[in-house]
Amino acid sequence: MPDANPYTPPAEVDLAGSLAQSEPSVSPRKLRNLLVAWPVVLGLNLIVPLLVASELLGTRGWTGVVVAIVVNLLVGFWLCHVLPGLMKRLIVGAAVVALSQLVPVLHLIAGMIAFVVGESIGLIEESELNGPEIGTAISGGVLTTLTGGVLMVASIAIGSVLVLLVGLRKRG
Repeated sequence: MPDANPYTPPAEVDLAGSLAQSEPSVSPRKLRNLLVAWPVVLGLNLIVPLLVASELLGTRGWTGVVVAIVVNLLVGFWLCHVLPGLMKRLIVGAAVVALSQLVPVLHLIAGMIAFVVGESIGLIEESELNGPEIGTAISGGVLTTLTGGVLMVASIAIGSVLVLLVGLRKRG
């Protein structure tokens, strides 16, 4: 009797079963905690950036800022389902970063990095009357995403250190 060809594809492919196996296992309580905590820490970390940006944003620039914030919120909700461990570290670190707004060095550095990048690629318009202005929705969205990205990287780093040092991994 000839041996079966190991390279023959299976007769049926169970995509639903394979997707269910690849999803990370997280308890409903932990998922709920992540989904509740994410918009809270996101909102808390918007205080200083929005106060600073209010001086630079034109009317259309605000549209981009709002769109970028909503996209970050939705991506965060999605990541809570897909990468709950990463989101736990991000949320823990973002809580610390939000508290750091009392002396907002990190937030101002993140904004300056975004501003320098935006200026170098031509997203910031110079106005003789008002100085620099973020006048388009694209500019507002890109600069918000850059600022948020810097703060998120810092939050993940801080959260990872805290999770390792304090042992938040065991408590859920």
